[in-house]
Amino acid sequence: MEVVGESVLSAAVEVLFGKLASPDLLKFARQEEVIAELEGWKRELRMIYEVLDEAEEKQITKPSVKEWVDDLGDLAYDMEDVLDEFATEELRCRLMADRLHQVATTSKVRSLIPTCFAGFNPVSEVKFNIEMGSKIMKITWRLDNISRRKAELGLEGSEKFASGAAASTWQRPPSTSLINEPVHGRNEDKKVIIEMLLKDESGESNFGVIPIVGIVGMGKTTLAQFIYKDDEIVKHFEPRAWMCVSDESDVENLTKKILNAVSPDEIRDWDDFNQVQLKLSKSLAGKKFLLVLDDVWNIKSYEQWNQLRGPFKSGARGSKIVVTTRDTNVASLMRADNYHHFLRPLSHDDCCSVFVENAFESKNVDEHPNLKSIGEKIAQKCSGLPLAAKMVGGLLRSNLQVEAWKRVLDSNIWNNSECGIIPILRLSYQHLSPHLKRCFAYCALFPRDYEFEQKQLILLWMAEGLIHQAKGDNRQIEDSGADYFNELLSRCFFQPSNNLELRFVMHDLINDLAQDVARKICFTFENLDKISKSTRHLSFICSEYDVFKKFEVCEEMEQLRTFLALPINIDDEEKQCYLSTKVFHDLLPKLRHLRLPDSIDDLKHLRYLNLSHTALKRLPETINSLYNLQLLILCNCRKLMKLPVGIVNLINLRHLDISGSTLLEEMPPQISKLINLQTLSKFILSKGNGSQTKELKNLLNLQGELAILGLDNIVDTRDVRSVNLKEKPSIEEIKMEWSKDFGNSRNESDEEEVLKLLEPHESLKKLAIEFYGGTIFPRWIGDSSFSKMVFLRLTGCKKCRVLPPLRRLCLLKDLEIEGMNEIKSIDNVFYGGIVNPFRCLECLAFKDIPEWTDWLIPKLGEETKALFPCLRELLIIKCPKLSNLPDCLACLVVLDVEECQELTISIPRFPFLSELAVNRCNEGMLKSKVVDVPSLTKLYIEKISKPSCLWEGLAQPLTALEDLGLYQCDELACLRGLENLGSLRRLWINGCDEKLSNALHILTSLTVLLIQNCPKLVSFPETGLLRNLSVKNCKGLETLPDGMMINSRALEFFEIRYFSSLIGFPRAELPATLKKLIIDYCEKLESLPDGIMHHTCCLEALQVRGCSSLKSIPRGDFPSTLETLYIWDCNQLESIPGKMLQNLTSRRTLALCNCLDVMSSSLEVFSTLNLEILGIANGKNNVRRPLFARDLHTLTSLEEIFINGPFPDVISFTDDWSQVLPTSLDVVCINNFNNLKPIASIGLQTLISLKVLQFRDCPKLQSFVPKEGLPSTLERLLIRGCPILKKRCLKDKGKYWPKIAHIPYVQIDGIVQQ
Repeated sequence: MEVVGESVLSAAVEVLFGKLASPDLLKFARQEEVIAELEGWKRELRMIYEVLDEAEEKQITKPSVKEWVDDLGDLAYDMEDVLDEFATEELRCRLMADRLHQVATTSKVRSLIPTCFAGFNPVSEVKFNIEMGSKIMKITWRLDNISRRKAELGLEGSEKFASGAAASTWQRPPSTSLINEPVHGRNEDKKVIIEMLLKDESGESNFGVIPIVGIVGMGKTTLAQFIYKDDEIVKHFEPRAWMCVSDESDVENLTKKILNAVSPDEIRDWDDFNQVQLKLSKSLAGKKFLLVLDDVWNIKSYEQWNQLRGPFKSGARGSKIVVTTRDTNVASLMRADNYHHFLRPLSHDDCCSVFVENAFESKNVDEHPNLKSIGEKIAQKCSGLPLAAKMVGGLLRSNLQVEAWKRVLDSNIWNNSECGIIPILRLSYQHLSPHLKRCFAYCALFPRDYEFEQKQLILLWMAEGLIHQAKGDNRQIEDSGADYFNELLSRCFFQPSNNLELRFVMHDLINDLAQDVARKICFTFENLDKISKSTRHLSFICSEYDVFKKFEVCEEMEQLRTFLALPINIDDEEKQCYLSTKVFHDLLPKLRHLRLPDSIDDLKHLRYLNLSHTALKRLPETINSLYNLQLLILCNCRKLMKLPVGIVNLINLRHLDISGSTLLEEMPPQISKLINLQTLSKFILSKGNGSQTKELKNLLNLQGELAILGLDNIVDTRDVRSVNLKEKPSIEEIKMEWSKDFGNSRNESDEEEVLKLLEPHESLKKLAIEFYGGTIFPRWIGDSSFSKMVFLRLTGCKKCRVLPPLRRLCLLKDLEIEGMNEIKSIDNVFYGGIVNPFRCLECLAFKDIPEWTDWLIPKLGEETKALFPCLRELLIIKCPKLSNLPDCLACLVVLDVEECQELTISIPRFPFLSELAVNRCNEGMLKSKVVDVPSLTKLYIEKISKPSCLWEGLAQPLTALEDLGLYQCDELACLRGLENLGSLRRLWINGCDEKLSNALHILTSLTVLLIQNCPKLVSFPETGLLRNLSVKNCKGLETLPDGMMINSRALEFFEIRYFSSLIGFPRAELPATLKKLIIDYCEKLESLPDGIMHHTCCLEALQVRGCSSLKSIPRGDFPSTLETLYIWDCNQLESIPGKMLQNLTSRRTLALCNCLDVMSSSLEVFSTLNLEILGIANGKNNVRRPLFARDLHTLTSLEEIFINGPFPDVISFTDDWSQVLPTSLDVVCINNFNNLKPIASIGLQTLISLKVLQFRDCPKLQSFVPKEGLPSTLERLLIRGCPILKKRCLKDKGKYWPKIAHIPYVQIDGIVQQ
């Protein structure tokens, strides 16, 4: 790996030293008689280690040294693999010996088994010895070759490199306070920092520190210069001094330089440190100074900073120090309150400005319009980094030729030393420790913009052995990994994601840096052209369906150590990924160095196995041979039914994630053997002799999330005491669950004792208790000692009569209480007399509490106003007897009330309420006279019998209302006050039996209107500003408003479905703005709007379906803008003449049913179109044979084809279809061919892009697989209503299964076969 500074290879060699020093390995090596070879390796490596820093520098200019470094890197990986195999075999023998010892019935029998032969298998032992002997010989020869070439290359390890610090290929020039160019996009940053500079610091210190933090090239220095020269700053501070610190760490030298900047006349060469500090203190005494310390990254200890800042204390109050740094640790060291001003990337426009300024200098950019557009794309690739835009612009300044700019846009210039971007970014990388360098380089596995979690990355580092623990460090290796991560985060290699909390990303150019330093070792599938046999780590973006062809490139990569599907965590828990079984059977067994087929035991090096979101049902028992496995992640494997019994032999297993495995009902026996487990997301208690709580006793290192399920299966409550959750401080989330069945076998007192004994540690953050059968909660629930708890859920605790006193949970943010049948009131026990209880609560939900009648509010005098002071969301669902709510929820934003028939509320007391939903409640809830709800923007009312009363109180003040939804409400005829809803944008009306008010016509601000299931609808707005109009199942509407087409000024989408009375459309042009028109199942509709054939029509999509009375299409030509035409199941429709379709030059999608002219003639009329999707059906059964089939090959852009019969004369496709399908097809669907038998000759093997193949309702279909086999690109095979084919394609039973088993997703009659 090409790096600058201390060699990254030194970390790899140190790993080898550690493995070669293992006592267990050395003992085993003596038994195997290879100790001499290993000792020889150690000697050679020591000599090589001494020249690594020299080699790392010389490789930049000497290709022969670079080749030597690359070869050494490959050798280091191979040596580590061989040593791993030795260690694994030693561990296997030791575990076998332990098992034999356990099963030995007498000491006499045991004495007959020599220790060194325990677990001996003659065949496997001989095979191992032969294989290892050969590998050791090859490694020794390569190591000798490396050592010989070292001398030939003149690598002697001179004193110049003894410190491990070599010169960089690019040195950052020293900065000054002068600004040489305009500053773009930093006005807001400047404003914030100047405001802080002009404000006096609070506290005892006379001076304040303002750190500006960002990655190299983000513009920290430029911003500091911008501020330093500001007129207001110049007037406010005297003296001002600028100091470029860079790699300086000597406090004495720094102090001298600062004194020279402040008082140059005072500096003397012979002054000692004390004299320099005294002079600086005197020079600053009583003065309001400004000091800029630019590019600080080497001041890393508080002692250094404490010495440096001593003289600054003499300055006047309000003095300031601005620090620019790429390291947040430096910023935190210098500013106690941890305020850091982080610089973000420039906007695209600002980045363009920087680029243009440097590329065109004094020239007018408008004189080069061709270059301007290319320049914008180049600036986009700079990813908001001003230094990148500046340097690339400067590179192009002397060449204003279009071709030259295009070459830069398309080239790899971004990694080129001529441009200098990556070498500049490498400055930060240069100063990482070798172990951190390896960890950062490993991040080249992540594609651009990939969002990752801290824990995920640490576990990957751990599995690859990249985390180094110093001697005497007794912490868990994950804790050391967290230090690594935080160090890289502090140095801006990682940054928090803007999209998701607790996720991180790398800036695009930092990602490029990772790719650069990882070189040929780590790759994503995005860089397939660079992958070689020596690639060790590979990642790919996981698709929903992945075929084997995607991974063929990996077949030669037998040294691969990481084969990683991304994203590691799929946010959609319901999503499952389907991978070709050929990957498991043909590829994985070859990748023996990977860190599930039955041969999975060959993957001896495997440390990380993630099969999340797969349809896995069970793991092979051979998994118990993966002795090195540290992480087994089976998250959301919803079909997983059982874990292998032998999993308990994986003594190195540290993380077992089985969350979301809903069918898993028991744990393997003796799981307590896995004493290194830190993650056990779920522990299931079983009946009878199954797993019990005592199994958790020895799992002392558990942390993170733990769910204990089946607590009703506890046999002896005394066993629970041994779990001792109270002594497991690293568990942050706990779920305790009993059975939903509250039958006679449940014992209330036992369950109360169990919950009492399961008291967790005080550091707990989240707690869920479900289906607990006791009548009371133990005292620890709600105890003030749980000061970190932020989430609590109590679900299905049907027998509990009173809620626990939760008021002391001072940081609680989310509280959910559900299914509490015996709760009748919430009273002072809930609040406990605490002043300002629940002061952090933001979300509160009560659900399914049928007997709850009163919500009592504590009488706390003036403090009552502070009840739930931060509550933003309140849900009350299925509480039919509740009659009141608190009326002092000052911060409430969302209120959702469902099935609470007795509830009345006083809305005026919720001044910030923006969303209100009322569902199946008594109309009395809406009768309160409302004076002012100015903040309400969303209102949804469902199943209220007479909501017309609402408007008497609500409509007048709802001036901010934007969304209104009315669902299944009986009376809507008197919607008085709608005219006052001037801000209403979206209106949904569904299931209202009364006539709709004419007031709908005055809602001129509406942009979206949906009316559904309103049988007495007689009219609706004549659109106005409406953009989206959908009307469904309104049987009373016979005609559309005459003016709706004429008066529309913005309508883009119009959908009308299930209108049994609609006869026709207004005779007018369609709105020029209309893009999509859908007309479905209007049984009496006889004609389409004439306007669709008018020259002003700009329709892009037209869908007509199920209109049984429709007879013809208006005369004329379809608009040339039409991209999608879908006419289906219109049985009276006369055929559409082919010439009407010929001018559709924008055509992308065409679906036609009952079109004789199309099905019985040539498709050549479409050959000039860019048709991508074609669907044709013969619903009338009036075409015996689809003659159009012969011309399908003319549709060279076609991607999807859907052909629906019946075509009664079609028995096979041998005559008309053989080899005629266009090779561009992705999707082929053949449906409803009653007599079709063979289809193998259709030419499927020629479809090199085919992804989906479907057969439906072809009862006589017998075969479809060509002799040459199906295309390797095929992802999905769907078969339904084809009984003969079904029998032949069933998994492991059908004759065709071996030919289709490699397809990731095979579904037959709705059942997935994989």
